[in-house]
Amino acid sequence: MKNKPLLSLNDMEKEILILKASLDIIDSIVNYNVLDIHHYEYGSVVSFKTSIHQEYFSIYLVDFLSAPASDFGLKRGSYISLLKDVCSSPVFDKDNSIAYLIKPVTEFCNWLETEVTIKQLWFPSIHLNIDLKVTYSDFLYIGGNISKHNFTRLSACATKMQRIFKDNNVHKETMECLLALEDYQNWFHGDGNILGYLSSSIAEFLNNIRWGIHRYLQTEFSRSYTIGKENTYSYEYPSTISNPTIKFYYWDLMNSIRSTPYIPEFEVSRHFRNHPLLAQ
Repeated sequence: MKNKPLLSLNDMEKEILILKASLDIIDSIVNYNVLDIHHYEYGSVVSFKTSIHQEYFSIYLVDFLSAPASDFGLKRGSYISLLKDVCSSPVFDKDNSIAYLIKPVTEFCNWLETEVTIKQLWFPSIHLNIDLKVTYSDFLYIGGNISKHNFTRLSACATKMQRIFKDNNVHKETMECLLALEDYQNWFHGDGNILGYLSSSIAEFLNNIRWGIHRYLQTEFSRSYTIGKENTYSYEYPSTISNPTIKFYYWDLMNSIRSTPYIPEFEVSRHFRNHPLLAQ
């Protein structure tokens, strides 16, 4: 029997949770504590403060590519897929402001679904050298989970790795795939450092989504924002929100729209959009 959600939410309340949670994750990933963003005449390049920050980046990224807990009654799917649903049926849309969000969400979704070939990927623990075909989504999901968990909690990743191998006409047992994950992580974070190359594009995608949410909600912010005495401010809640918890999240969401996103929009140099071993 399925657990009953903690809250019974209408469409507006669900959208508030999706936007608020998405902003929290993106702001944890794309910020100056984790990243250095270098701007040049030919485009921008993102780098990590340290290797620990790179792992931190991948852990939060895999959260964004995973589904939230079922407690809030949201549709099952990753946060990026939930944002895609918001784009299809936006609650706060005024004068087609949702167009600001549709573009970056669609671009990131399309990129994640792109299948690439990682050339000459070597798995010494299982004696396998392969040109591995994999989607960016699966590649990042596995790498982030390896960063997040030790091998005793990676059975789902081993199963996913087994399926990817099978799609590449390689048949391995689940335990062999579990061993292969350590080799995989060396390519993801270590000597291969594929994530280091992809991070510039990923940061650009996520920052564009951050700006898209900001622009999408500008009209709602203007409607609800009220200046009181002594320059205090408040927000006028939409009439369809009655739950105190959702009101709290709505206030936080509007506060995040109150000021301009702290990382300006940037465009990554084409030279740093891919790894030399990756081919589409």
